[in-house]
Formats: sequence, structure tokens, C-alpha cells
Amino acid sequence: MTKRRKLTLALSVLTLSLVSVGAAAGLTDGFRRLGTEEVLSATPVENIRFLQVQERVGSDGVVEKEIRYQLEPSDAIADEFDCALLWSPEEDANRESDGWKTGKDVADYMTYVLDVEEQKLTFRCLQPFGHEIVFSMASAEDPDIQASLSMDYRRKLVKGASIQANNVLEEGVGLTYDVVQESYSIGTIGERGESVSATAGLEWKDEGRSLADMMGTATVVGAYSEAFRYQGQSYQRASDLVQAVAAKTTEYFQSLVGETTAKAFHEEELKEVMTYEYFAYRTFEDVYLETTKVYRQFVENYQAEKDGSGYYLTVDAGGKASYSERVELKVELTKLTGIEFVGGDRLEF
Repeated sequence: MTKRRKLTLALSVLTLSLVSVGAAAGLTDGFRRLGTEEVLSATPVENIRFLQVQERVGSDGVVEKEIRYQLEPSDAIADEFDCALLWSPEEDANRESDGWKTGKDVADYMTYVLDVEEQKLTFRCLQPFGHEIVFSMASAEDPDIQASLSMDYRRKLVKGASIQANNVLEEGVGLTYDVVQESYSIGTIGERGESVSATAGLEWKDEGRSLADMMGTATVVGAYSEAFRYQGQSYQRASDLVQAVAAKTTEYFQSLVGETTAKAFHEEELKEVMTYEYFAYRTFEDVYLETTKVYRQFVENYQAEKDGSGYYLTVDAGGKASYSERVELKVELTKLTGIEFVGGDRLEF
């Protein structure tokens, strides 16, 4: 027989850790692998025909694919075949690097068992591979009667993208975040994974308590002395002053956010941002005194908060990973331990 008869079937081999996707799918003009949109087709020939494919996981956890073949005519007798399992000589940009297969033995990645009595082949994928594998099966009597299978490995997601972040503010440490990129196995088809970038933000989250409420009240002396100065501006109402301090405090917290590295937090800087002047008394001119009252109230209330109100660091990595945690403030306030008059405790007129 001189006429060349050949069958080509594209077969996707699953990863070792992947469970079976379903029962066997019948093969006519082609078949659909359950659970995917991938259609594998076959061209009918007269002498060797692959009929159906089944998938299972062996007792050792290795994924196996079993495919049956049929000889034509049906009463033909053939129990000797020349089989080969080789790397494809062709290159493809979607596979791993051109030199990936160099020095690698196909048998370390794929094995097969031919059962001529049951007319079936069982392939075992031992590990992910990065270059197409071709199995050929030819009649020992007539090499022109043959069929071949092209085997691909679909890349599997090994680890999804994630975000690592520091949400603790303490002396000398800022709010940092970093994206751990997703990783895929090697393979010949499928996604390789894309590098994703992240966007971050820091906002106050009100879980029953606003930022202004957490800052408390401003110092007021006397019934008609509600006057304040803060960063070059004058305020006639304590509520307006607190709102102004809150806005600047938020700006400071936001300045501490950075990818991988960030501006360092310093307690004295936060204290300075929240320090204001209040009208104390009048002699020949109005006298204003500095106070850190709002700063102390804010730190005490923030650290004691139980319902979740506070500044939240949020990070989004292109929808593939997200992060949102309340910022923890590690500041140790100096506590009053005593009062002493400078120059002694007695006055004489």
C-alpha cells in the first residue's frame, strides 16, 4: 500500500494536581473537553482511527489520558506497531523559549502504554512541559499507515496575585505596599500571566465616629474667647478649627503611603500638624497660647476605638487582588506625673 494515510489529533494534557474534568467525551467529527471551550477535532482516515478519550487520576496522583483506536477494516489484524514519543521539531512563540527542550528527555515528562488487545493507549503526564510532544503510531508492516497525536500542556495558575502591606504607623516607619505577581506553570498553550500594577489610597472610614468627633473639642477659655489661629489662618468657632486640623491631618497620613518604600512617620510631625493656638487672655494685646489638646485627644480616642472607625489603607491590583486594613497608630503619649512652680513655692510682696 503506497497511499499515505495519516490522522492528526490535538490533545491537551492536564496538570498533575488537576482533578478530572468529567466523564469521557465521544469522538465523531470532533469532541469537546468538558469544563472548557476547547474543541479538539480529528480527520477520519481509512486504516487507524482514534475513537474516544477518557481522563482519570492514577493512584499516585498522576493524570492519565486513555484513548482508544480502531483499525480499518474492522477485521484487520495488527498487533505490531512502531511507536515514538518525541519533542515536536517545530517552534511556536506561545511555548517556552526555543531552547527549552534542549537536553530534556521526553520520558521525564510523558509516558505511554500501548494495549493492542484492548486497542487503547494510556498516556501519563508526569510534570508540566514547555514544548509540544508528538506521539506517532505506525504499522510495522506498512509505515505509511500511521496516526499521530500532538500533545500540549495548558499552563496552570500556580499562585494568584496578592498584596503585602504594612498598616502600622510607628516612629520611623511609613505605610508601604507591594504587589506579589501571579505565577503560572510552564506550558505550551494558555495564559502566561500579566504583570499588574497597584493603586493605593488612604481615607477615613466612619464606622459610627467621624474624624472630627475623634479629635474632640478645642480649648476654649472664658465665655467669649472662642478664637483660634492655625497655620496662618484665624478661626472664630472651635468646630471650624477642628475641621481644618482634620483636613491637614488627613493630608499628612496620606503622605505616608508608598509602594515598597514610603515617607517615614514621626510623632513630632503629627503633633506639629495638630498643634494650634487658642485665645488665652487680653492685656495690651490679644495673647494666644499653643496647645496639643486635639492631638492628645485624637491619639487616645484612635487607640481606644473598638468599632472600626479610622484611617484605612486600601490597595487594588487591577482587580486581581485587593487590600483594605485599618491603620494602626503606635504612639505613646507622655503622661502628666506632677506640677512644680519654677523658682519655689512661695511669693512675697
